[in-house]
Amino acid sequence: MTSSEGTFFSAQDADTNSEEGQTFVWKKREIEKILGEEVFEKITDIKEPVDIVDVFRPSKEVFPIAEDTVKIGAKVLWLQLGIKDEDAKELVKKNNIEYIENKCTKMEYQKHFLKIRQAFPVLSN
Repeated sequence: MTSSEGTFFSAQDADTNSEEGQTFVWKKREIEKILGEEVFEKITDIKEPVDIVDVFRPSKEVFPIAEDTVKIGAKVLWLQLGIKDEDAKELVKKNNIEYIENKCTKMEYQKHFLKIRQAFPVLSN
């Protein structure tokens, strides 16, 4: 997971999802570990298989991340709310990698598994 604004919200989301059995690998900023997990300089430094590359970077920075997503053979390139890149979409789809844009992983988890609508959590679907 990468973020230009620090790690609070993404770490908070990861802590919630790690309770569900998910493991997170972090892109290195100034921190060595987050939630006890090693932080990496580049996603290409990760030696274990990666399922989802979850991106919290501006749209203009996505394409090189998409290239690295292809290099490591991840299954999904997930771009958070407000992030889109048509060239990245074309590249990953050409390499049989699922592409998701403009969606929050936490909100999607809540919607599909907890049956909570984020904007109005007291309402059900």
